[in-house]
Amino acid sequence: MYWGANVTFYMNTACATGEAKHFVASKPGLSSLSNKTVGMPVPSDAARYFHEYIVPAGEPMTVRAQVVSEQFINGKRYRVIDAPKSSTFVPEHGHDYEILVQDNNGPDAIFARELVSSANGVSTVPYPLKETGACKL
Repeated sequence: MYWGANVTFYMNTACATGEAKHFVASKPGLSSLSNKTVGMPVPSDAARYFHEYIVPAGEPMTVRAQVVSEQFINGKRYRVIDAPKSSTFVPEHGHDYEILVQDNNGPDAIFARELVSSANGVSTVPYPLKETGACKL
């Protein structure tokens, strides 16, 4: 998970719910400006700051992200809180993935890439995520 957005991982669910086991994977702040690693391969175009986690394979995982930023308008600083986005996928055993959140001029987007190690180094392949939302009660 690359640093920059508020990101929560929800385990064994295909939607975002406080009822599921979950943890904050990324939260901007000075304490996040150091990498947390578990030994995943790192591609040459990796972001400077990232956190690696081991998550269960074979069960759905939902990624919920929200970007909070500041904008200057006419010399005044305004806090901008984007609407949260959620996407889900099922991690496969023995595979490594990157989760990326892009702050667009409009809705934010969550992307994933699978990391593939070979004799030539580490390459990435886009990995499909399914957009989801909050669980319906």
